[in-house]
Amino acid sequence: MSGKKIYFADKPINQIVAEIRALKGTEITQLDLSMNAFHKRSVDELTAVLGALIETGIISLDLSLNEFYQRSVDELTAVLDTLKKTRINSLDLSLNDLYKFGAALASLLSFLKETEVTHLNLSRNCLGGKLDVGQTSPLSALKETGITHLNLSRNILGSSSNRILASLFGSLKGTSVTHLDLCMNNLGQKSAAQLATLFSSLKETEVTHLDLGRNNLGDKSAKELKIIFDAIPVNIVSVGLYYSELKTMGQSQRQAIQNRFDHADNIILYDEKHINLEPSLRRNDARAYRTFGFKISAPSLLNRCAFFIAQKRIFPRETCQAKLPSELNHYINSFRSTLA
Repeated sequence: MSGKKIYFADKPINQIVAEIRALKGTEITQLDLSMNAFHKRSVDELTAVLGALIETGIISLDLSLNEFYQRSVDELTAVLDTLKKTRINSLDLSLNDLYKFGAALASLLSFLKETEVTHLNLSRNCLGGKLDVGQTSPLSALKETGITHLNLSRNILGSSSNRILASLFGSLKGTSVTHLDLCMNNLGQKSAAQLATLFSSLKETEVTHLDLGRNNLGDKSAKELKIIFDAIPVNIVSVGLYYSELKTMGQSQRQAIQNRFDHADNIILYDEKHINLEPSLRRNDARAYRTFGFKISAPSLLNRCAFFIAQKRIFPRETCQAKLPSELNHYINSFRSTLA
């Protein structure tokens, strides 16, 4: 996807709106409006800015680092409600100190209903340790929304009590969330028994994939890891971990994880940039999986050609690509959908 960054700076609002409207008819689908100090603009101005998205092809919007906490819930809701008229399906609200809204955060997130948003990034909002027992879970606002991918990474959730976290995760019942990112939350500071109880609260949710990278789980013994991973409910069919994490673990530790997730498709490995390894496409990635005992075939020539074409976009879709074999075209289109 092609992207564009727009800084508000001291520009008049009509200039900002014009810049966004100029994206209509272009191939730009990602818009970065981060670091624009939303509190320095009026509600009407911000509504006009987001309203300008309606006639564009923008589907991914970054609103991170905009100091949301300096506006009231009512003001932000009035602004964000405008997204209901757009095609935005990926929304980044990270680094906005959303924890400062407390119990009102659930009310703020209610704007997501009637939007097309499926991917929501709430990472780095210091939610851990700021949730109170008895407080309405902010995730309860995701019911009746189309959110399938939820990013809660880097929220120091490990500092919250198990009772609070179990309530938080339990509130995902009745939502459409299938992918939950809990990376870098220092969950490893909790005992194996606590983590087992915590993960079991995801039972009866729609969650099928759980990202657990960089939570110091490598500090746990093989026995502890077995308790933790065996407690992950059967609806969760895959977990995400960093390759470097598994590499530094002992064989018995890895085996404790692989006893629960025993196929390559069940463990998604990431590199240091949090990009998943693609064993069916890259020889080095396939080799990395084989290091841990997974049976991985070498990437086929067909797969590698299709991936190269999809990544480089070297053929116009309606001309040269139309002359390629149908099987190759099928793979190219499949890879393009994952790279989009």
